Amino acid sequence: MLFLSSLIFVVLMYVIPGELGLVILSPLLVNFSGLPYSVALAVLNGIVYVLILVTLFISKYAYDELQLEQEQTHRIVKEFLSVRGCHILNLFGVIIIVAGSLVFLVAGALPSAFIYLYAAIVVGFLDIFYKDRIVQFSGDNSLPVPMYETPTVDDEEPNAVFKWVYSRYDTSTADSHQASIRIGQSEYEERRSRERYSKTSLSDFALYVIEGETPSVVKLAWKLREISEELRYTAIQEAENIVSMVRSIPYASDQVTHGMSEYANFPVETLCEANLGSDCEDHAILAAALLDLLGHKVGLFYMDFADSAHMALAYVYPTDADGGGFCRRACHGQLYYYVETIPTTSENKIGDVAAAFLESLSKAEVIELDR
Repeated sequence: MLFLSSLIFVVLMYVIPGELGLVILSPLLVNFSGLPYSVALAVLNGIVYVLILVTLFISKYAYDELQLEQEQTHRIVKEFLSVRGCHILNLFGVIIIVAGSLVFLVAGALPSAFIYLYAAIVVGFLDIFYKDRIVQFSGDNSLPVPMYETPTVDDEEPNAVFKWVYSRYDTSTADSHQASIRIGQSEYEERRSRERYSKTSLSDFALYVIEGETPSVVKLAWKLREISEELRYTAIQEAENIVSMVRSIPYASDQVTHGMSEYANFPVETLCEANLGSDCEDHAILAAALLDLLGHKVGLFYMDFADSAHMALAYVYPTDADGGGFCRRACHGQLYYYVETIPTTSENKIGDVAAAFLESLSKAEVIELDR
């Protein structure tokens, strides 16, 4: 926020230039208040900067409250303005700006009005020492603690292999992954034979997640955690990688796979029938189960339209930092971000939602995993 405020200040005051207007107004303030000219100019610059900062905070609050759509271009601009990158280079930049401005100031070659230009730049650069990425993580960015013990080694031959590519959103790196597990036939048949929940309440969908964390799903979650540890993924990167894995499973409607309009899978069913495909709630339930087992705070995102409905993953960022994008507060006040889990473009990040969804959206609700 400081960086963006400083950028707007520099553009308004030195590119347009608005500083000339303050130089003209300063004598009026001197006559009115009796302040020295330099103090009057400093006060006017301070007022302008504070007004910019307050306006940005109000705009951001309105943006969050109204749940406005965040287009891909908006995300790119946000990432650019956040100035993520090497702190050492940024530190050198601040030192050079400060040293250079002091040299000119001591030599009497720096016009007084330009002092505020350099001051705004330095204040803006301070932002990068506290925000080196869009989402802040607590501690050392360590991965969440899994809610299960390490599964025993499975000596049986794997009968399910999953391959996918995770395009890291914070770099240009694309990681190719593969995970092989043994899915127990009895485990699959037990879940397959269960009656489907009535769905009289949206909370019924959470039962597919909670009761679907079976041994095979745990084994896959552990394989995914091993990938995160090997490549030193952060918590958010692990979540993105798992979503990429779930998106690799083809989409197919319930009518195609089960011959009926509505049929929700337990996670092991989606894994075992991956070649056949599954629909939106099956993808979302699988992603929620895997992330929940690994200690991430997740739920399900239900969206209702005039003639259809859709389900996706609901994800809570590791800290209270704003992740940007489409979100909703659950009944307990927790903020969840929308995550698309059906096959889609790799550029679809946490918080991104299709414009067509927002245009026809009548209701959006988070289903929490209450235990």
